[in-house]
Amino acid sequence: MSLLVALLCLAKAQGQDLVITNIELNSSSTLPAGGEISYSYEVDNISATTGSMPSRVRFYLSTGTDPGTALLQFTTSDFVNALLPGSTSEENVFLTVPTTVTPGNYNILMVADGDNEVAEEGPNGESNNLRVRGITVTQPGPDLTVFN
Repeated sequence: MSLLVALLCLAKAQGQDLVITNIELNSSSTLPAGGEISYSYEVDNISATTGSMPSRVRFYLSTGTDPGTALLQFTTSDFVNALLPGSTSEENVFLTVPTTVTPGNYNILMVADGDNEVAEEGPNGESNNLRVRGITVTQPGPDLTVFN
């Protein structure tokens, strides 16, 4: 990448601010290890002046609220196209809790610009990218096979 292209990309990215809003749970918040949970949500560019670059929402399973200390990062992530100032992208995600997760209470962490590739500014900058939703993981049921 040439220096000019890099500078243009950096200039374009200044001032945007991505947040996750309107999170809706599309399945039960109680699920067995190995089960799937589904969310609908929106990614908003709340900047009034600057469009965003494409970004990715990352998801984590944690007992706390810090992605850096999460038990795991889900392999599923969500690509979000570039957003104009004040615009929104409607998103959906399906996350499968690994069968190795011990039953208990956990948090799903949703991080807008999860790869930290978008230079966010404004009053909140990068500090408003995280959203947390609680779930309960239960013991999976028996895996039964019927034989004749």
